[in-house]
Amino acid sequence: MRLNQFLAHHLGWSRRQADQLIAAGQVKVNQKLARLGTRVNLTDQVEIYRQGCWLDIKQVTIEKLLFYKPIFCFSNPEARVFNKKTIKNFLPRNFQDFYPVYKLAYMTEGLLLLGRNRLICKSLKNELAASPKRFLLATKNRFPEVVDLSWMQNLEQLNEFVQVELTAFTDWIEFSYLKLNPQHYWYWVTGRGLTDRMIINFSLDFGLQRLICVEVGPYRLTIDLYQQKWLFVRQLSD
Repeated sequence: MRLNQFLAHHLGWSRRQADQLIAAGQVKVNQKLARLGTRVNLTDQVEIYRQGCWLDIKQVTIEKLLFYKPIFCFSNPEARVFNKKTIKNFLPRNFQDFYPVYKLAYMTEGLLLLGRNRLICKSLKNELAASPKRFLLATKNRFPEVVDLSWMQNLEQLNEFVQVELTAFTDWIEFSYLKLNPQHYWYWVTGRGLTDRMIINFSLDFGLQRLICVEVGPYRLTIDLYQQKWLFVRQLSD
């Protein structure tokens, strides 16, 4: 692949930014300064110049933030709605430049993944595109034994069909910290290509009470995240 594409994938940059770095003489391939249009293989050593030294791209860290989005809060930090809060109202000052990798609806709470900038978010979003998601759903009325989800499974997103599974929730002890109301009917909703908006749409007729994002790909909700509200993660670039 082209070097600018390789850099964009690993660092979450645009190809234009990668080209600017290459043109400035700040990229090496196999210990030689790279040129625009250079092609690389996965076995090649790629280095970038940062803070006065050359770093192998595999040593460059991607900064992420795991955040527990509260209910009735916009996941879009730039939302401007009078008397309504966004995630910026809950993030520490040094994390105000983080952006959500995916969106959760205003009434949805739970796990939200954020990246240091929009380009990192785009890269992480691409990685999660085919990953399964898992939600805890509470309704006022019980779902029938057989729920018709065929309309969701026929929706096409990211060139893959949505796959959805609805099962009864039984893990009360594990998730006791979420203060789940036992008077509601609780379910697991899992699937690929699934969004919380889809779940909201098919749950409204059953008296939707609460929707919690618990798992997205390799990222999971924990009691530490719930109590601290955010966890900072530094991960080496793949």
